[in-house]
Amino acid sequence: MGELRQRLQQGSAAVVPAQALHGLGGVGKTQLALEYAHRYQADYDLIWWIVAEAPGAIPAGLAELGARLGLVEDTAQVADQEQLAAAVLEDLRRRERWLLIFDNAPEHQELTPYLPQGDGQVLITSRHPVWGGTARPVKVDTFTRAESLAFLTHRTDTKDETTAVALAEELGDLPLALEQAAAYLEHTGMPLAEYLALFRRRRDELLKLGEPTAYQGTVDTTWQLAIEQIAAIRPGGRAGVALLRLCAFLAPEGIPLDLFTGHPDLLYNKLGRAARDELALQEAVAAVRHYSLVDRDHTGLRLHRLVQAVVRNHLTPQESDAWAEAAVRVLWAAFPTRLHDPTTWPRCAQLISHVLGAAEHSKTQQAVGALLLAIEYLSRRGEPRAAKVAAERALATSEALYGPEHPQVATALSSLGVVLGQLGDPVRARAAFERALAIKEAVYGPNHPEVAGTLTNLGDVLEELGDLAGEQAARERALAMDEAAGLQSKKSMLHRARLQTPG
Repeated sequence: MGELRQRLQQGSAAVVPAQALHGLGGVGKTQLALEYAHRYQADYDLIWWIVAEAPGAIPAGLAELGARLGLVEDTAQVADQEQLAAAVLEDLRRRERWLLIFDNAPEHQELTPYLPQGDGQVLITSRHPVWGGTARPVKVDTFTRAESLAFLTHRTDTKDETTAVALAEELGDLPLALEQAAAYLEHTGMPLAEYLALFRRRRDELLKLGEPTAYQGTVDTTWQLAIEQIAAIRPGGRAGVALLRLCAFLAPEGIPLDLFTGHPDLLYNKLGRAARDELALQEAVAAVRHYSLVDRDHTGLRLHRLVQAVVRNHLTPQESDAWAEAAVRVLWAAFPTRLHDPTTWPRCAQLISHVLGAAEHSKTQQAVGALLLAIEYLSRRGEPRAAKVAAERALATSEALYGPEHPQVATALSSLGVVLGQLGDPVRARAAFERALAIKEAVYGPNHPEVAGTLTNLGDVLEELGDLAGEQAARERALAMDEAAGLQSKKSMLHRARLQTPG
């Protein structure tokens, strides 16, 4: 508010100071403009509000102002609204102390012909971030966490600040989402903690429920309409929507564009074609950025987590599975495999959150493989807590895919056991290794090299637990298998050498 006030006061009669509040739908642009007009109304002789989003709304709104200014008695009798709008702009040029507000304005090309000159001010709200020389953009972002807490405690009259903070985290501090939740709580009388638990279970449905005060539409309807408009009217819109759908299955921040350009063959048609042409991909990004559904910085693309939820919610189960699998495919291809080499770690750090995010939605063999790479990277980087999350997810996905007795489940168990050992939990690590050992013995037999590796890990944990006899038995058994495998390998080498000897 202070920044906006300062900027609007910097103009002159020759150059009207136009400021464009822009940001994601539901972030509070209109409320900010309303509050500004209310707080500083004494500074103006005239404040006029025009709802600018519909075709023809701007000249119609200016024509209504013409009646207020006495230029006509009845706008219904005006045959040419454009002519009256021009007369209004000319009248404003001769006046002082006015504020004209264009709410939810279209692109600057459509608004520019209707911007007045004179000793007044113009305030614009819009989802579009690009305003060129028409207006100075002012980005409106989400609440800070402290602001979210203050809003929820005041709006719901709750004293449970811990739960309010947790709900603000789930809602990504988006003002509309916070108001929508508060309206639902008011309607149902539900305690805040109960709503939080319900939201975590039924998020997609709750994003459609609740009637926010002073806002037409819920989080779901607000953004879904924008997505439909992108596909219909924006250059690169169809590829942009495809990009949005893929990004809905990644982490919300730091999505690198080379994730797409590096692997266009793994993407679906529209996005794959755009990813092969850097200009086409930039157009796709511009299409979704045009409605502030994505933001962009030096790390890549950024989406609000609720935008991702709304996008996913409007996909069929089959579409959802397909996009989740596409996300995993490109991550599997992009994630480094030489994890012993520290020079690969910066790339791993760039992609790790996306691997974990995509694996939440994909139950495929590639998802498990990507998680196992993530576990190894996190373990090497000394981040066992994050590695544990990945290992538990890999285990759950493996069990869902293959059943409880599959070798892939044993691999996931072994990874989990290693991580639990790093976290200082040898009891649970032992249980993981023993279950992995039982699966491998049943599948491969008691003397297979795969069994030897698990026995070695088990021996390490038994040593930590002080079970020296168990440790010795595991290590001796593993050593005997390794020696037998080495002897067999030598025999095989000698046999091949004899076959290759002339005569």
